[in-house]
Amino acid sequence: MSEATNAGPVAWVAGATGYTGQAVVSALLERSIVAYAHVRPDSPRKAYWRTEFVQRGAEVDSTPWDEAALTGRLRDLGVTQVYALLGTTKRRAKQAQQAGDAPADYEAVDYGLTVQLLRAAAACGVSRFIYLSSAGVGPSARGAYLQVRHRVEVELQQSGVAYTIARPSFITGPDREESRPLERIGAVVSDGLLGVASVFGGRKLRARYRSTSATVLGQALVRLACDPEAANRVVESEHLRG
Repeated sequence: MSEATNAGPVAWVAGATGYTGQAVVSALLERSIVAYAHVRPDSPRKAYWRTEFVQRGAEVDSTPWDEAALTGRLRDLGVTQVYALLGTTKRRAKQAQQAGDAPADYEAVDYGLTVQLLRAAAACGVSRFIYLSSAGVGPSARGAYLQVRHRVEVELQQSGVAYTIARPSFITGPDREESRPLERIGAVVSDGLLGVASVFGGRKLRARYRSTSATVLGQALVRLACDPEAANRVVESEHLRG
């Protein structure tokens, strides 16, 4: 399927098997947008995800992580919206290292693969590149996670591609398949402290940093991608709800 046979947007979702990625695919389908869920070709659960996404009504793409291959595929499919929802964890990076696999740290995945996808999208002239960043990102942010995302944001803003950058805080919920107990605890504690802060005049702080669910975030990302006024904007967490 390509844009030539479809009058509306054609979306390609990187990180589709993740918590937010699945929600984005669902939100796209709710709007009857053609959605290609990317599943990496060497995924041990490739067959499972193919069946899962096809049953939902999405297309599945397993183009390898190679800039030339991605460029050709995005062009052939007539992709107009690219969702970059990639992210790894320290645990995954350590497991990859122990197994002797390709590096899976923040530099290799969160930065390397995202920038590779950005360059492919730029070469194809996509209408919008939607990047899932994080609350707290900025030039003075500490920690490899936030620093990498800042670098991606800078490259995206200088790429010439129309973009939307989303900066949510904690993304969590009871429906999350991957166990991230520290993140859930962090979200609960953070929301509790922010609730107290709001009583003492910290409403803006609470709005920005309280947690959100993947469903709410996924719907927001798709809404922003379809909004011409959201082009070339950085959207903070408080504007990713409702």
